[in-house]
Amino acid sequence: MNIDTQAIEPCQLKLTVEVDAERLQRAKQAAARKLSGRLNIPGFRKGKAPYAVVVNQVGDAAVTEQAVDSLGSEIYKEALEFTHVEPSATGELVEIAHDPLKFTFVVPLLPQVELGAYRAVRVQFEPAQVQDEALNAALERLRAGHALLEPVERAAELDDVVTLDFTGVLADAPLEGEAQLFNAKDQQVLLETTGNYPMPGFTNEVAGITAGATRTFELAFPADYSDEGLRGKSVKCEVTCRGIKSRTLPALDNDFAALVDAKYETLLDLRVALRTELQRQAEVEGATAYQRQVLDAVLAGASVQFPPAMLREEVEDLAKSRDSYLRSMGITLPDYLKTLKKEPAEFMRELEPEANERLRRSLLLGQVVKTEKLAVDGAAIDARIDRMATGYGESAARVRPILGSERGRARIERDLLGEQALELLVALAKGGHQLAVGEIVDEAGAAAPVGAEPGAG
Repeated sequence: MNIDTQAIEPCQLKLTVEVDAERLQRAKQAAARKLSGRLNIPGFRKGKAPYAVVVNQVGDAAVTEQAVDSLGSEIYKEALEFTHVEPSATGELVEIAHDPLKFTFVVPLLPQVELGAYRAVRVQFEPAQVQDEALNAALERLRAGHALLEPVERAAELDDVVTLDFTGVLADAPLEGEAQLFNAKDQQVLLETTGNYPMPGFTNEVAGITAGATRTFELAFPADYSDEGLRGKSVKCEVTCRGIKSRTLPALDNDFAALVDAKYETLLDLRVALRTELQRQAEVEGATAYQRQVLDAVLAGASVQFPPAMLREEVEDLAKSRDSYLRSMGITLPDYLKTLKKEPAEFMRELEPEANERLRRSLLLGQVVKTEKLAVDGAAIDARIDRMATGYGESAARVRPILGSERGRARIERDLLGEQALELLVALAKGGHQLAVGEIVDEAGAAAPVGAEPGAG
């Protein structure tokens, strides 16, 4: 068996394997016996016809095809063993040549990650601060949640709450049923000029409607709409009003504070508690944003390469996540793509940039884990399992064995290691240059050994 290897970017190897004539002939003999077992050849029992008779019956090409099919997987496995190549996924047979017989495989190799000077990366950190505007907006949302709603006998005005039945279909769809974007019954909608539900401009069109009346109108999504697939598309809407209520907001005073929760004696108590919660949320969001900035900065100085097969797997995982999310809202992915007039292949291509970034981040963190020799112990994994299972409430007892399985523990270990690697990069980016390899910084800013669950202690 003669083997030729050729490196292909990124992280792939082309294996061209020439099969000697004797090996091919043995494979053809075996193929003829198989074919003989499936054929009714006059004068012979199944599986007992001589090779020459089988060839005469089905032709040499059919016997050769059967032999080549059976040889492919054998040759691939032997070629990997002979060349000591470690594939990261199943290889692909890309070409078969004859006279002499040659198989050409493309083998996805392990990804290659060069971290660069990741310990020297510094990113300015700005502590989160809650502005008065954010606090006032949160108070207004609380007021809206405690508004007094009273039925009225008049046309709907802005700031009213109306009960509607409404549908919306894409105007340029060939069939209405294939392009339905929304369909709601007895839905309460606040008529506000900035409202975007169920689409921008909808509430302005509904203003002035009376109870029992039906309106039809056509709206277009803005050119800068968040969903690129809907930008500029027109929607035919039909709305029936079932009722109208005026809305009166409570005054911002001590009585309102007690209305929100009896533990607040004054409006000041409520403002202090609300600011504290907003500060907590801002710190969480700020930490997440900072982590992304740090990862981006480290990635800018790193080299991360992986085979196309790995990207395809990541795209498929993303598509499954999208499908699960849509199903949770009562929509299937195929139906969603129909509304956008988008082919599945186009949808998968659009997922590639996100999948590419996810892979690069994951592989980079994995390399940090190896370089820094990070580790987690069994106690940390057990603690994470307990925390995750508790989150399932009454289903905790059913979920715990799944999380605690060999596969589940391995996944949790990977997650914990990734979190540790990210914590290390964040600590370094904030100026933790004094950290030794295998050391991270805890929330209090003190150096701590690896191995504990992040945030423990």
